[in-house]
Amino acid sequence: MPSTLVDLCTVPAAIPPDGKPNFTNPTTLAPVTIAIGVILATFSVILTFGRMYMNRRRLCDADYFALAACIINIAFTGDILAQYKFNRHQWDIPVCWFTGGYFKIVFVQITLFAPVFITSKAAIFLLYRQIFAVQRCMRISINLGLFLTFLLYLPNIPIAALYQAPRWGDPWTSMLTSTRPQKIIIWGIIQSAISIVLDLYIFTLPLSTIARLNIPFNRRLQIIGVFATALIGVIASVLSLVYRIRILNKTDDLWWQTITAICALVETNVAIIVSCMPAFAQLLKVHVGGSSIFQSLRLRYLGGSSYNRSGDKSNEERPQLATFGSNQLPRRNDYYELTDTALLKSQITANDELEPSPLASDGINRTVGFSQQYRPDSTEHVHEIRR
Repeated sequence: MPSTLVDLCTVPAAIPPDGKPNFTNPTTLAPVTIAIGVILATFSVILTFGRMYMNRRRLCDADYFALAACIINIAFTGDILAQYKFNRHQWDIPVCWFTGGYFKIVFVQITLFAPVFITSKAAIFLLYRQIFAVQRCMRISINLGLFLTFLLYLPNIPIAALYQAPRWGDPWTSMLTSTRPQKIIIWGIIQSAISIVLDLYIFTLPLSTIARLNIPFNRRLQIIGVFATALIGVIASVLSLVYRIRILNKTDDLWWQTITAICALVETNVAIIVSCMPAFAQLLKVHVGGSSIFQSLRLRYLGGSSYNRSGDKSNEERPQLATFGSNQLPRRNDYYELTDTALLKSQITANDELEPSPLASDGINRTVGFSQQYRPDSTEHVHEIRR
């Protein structure tokens, strides 16, 4: 009997619920995936390069990790967007689309998962160490978070090689009938559950320190709001766990895998954005908020008094102080402001060996020397206070 050839481009990859596949105009998540991927990646790139610009002369480990996370995230996003044709129900995909090239793209995605999550979340921990690591317990907590981050995501690389790549000598198309990728789904569920705990740890770690800062309440809320952006990553982690469980129990794998890929894009980009927001906020304050164009627009549309960068009223609107004498020289405005950035870069010393002040010989005296130093390229000034 002559053999009958079957056109795989007419065979659906799963059994349709209504018995009829839709290869021409199916329901697809491709527009959502592309929009979220492009928008979030654009924000990540802008904030990362803003951070690099502000810290260009004093780059540290946190900056390098943020830059690496941004670069790897671009590749990770591009790999996910390259699978846009598969962002539909599995029964609306013909079998002939599952070529060796497709399985290679999936392998690259799972492999990049480890470095993009490690660098993005490590950038936040390193930022915490740069800002909050004053107490010993805080340094230990930050280093513990870094260790757990590497421990959680590094196994993705060998797991991808073992279960998402063909065996030696087999073609990539053999992955179509292989059952080994199911083991990656189980690992993904375990990893997502631990990732939720890690994201909550990242969110709550600086809150106690911020709550104890001696700053105005509104300013404290602003700082908490910056780090509260990490809550979006926590929500994405929870959704990722929910949909990974659905992959294990459903036959429409590609639909739920697309949703988990979207959650992964949200997690990585939010982590990068959170790590870069403090430096980018300073960039806006120095180069945008203090510009003459911004001040004129603010005066035109918001009205009121014009303000300088430190928030004080302009010299023209200040009341004139009463003075003695008529021909006095103009007063010099030689004062320097202790900004948030300045406090983070300060060096504070208290010397107990200074000679006691003779002003109160009958009491207990303590003399404190306070100094603040900056590099020549800093936008702040060097000044010193001694009591």
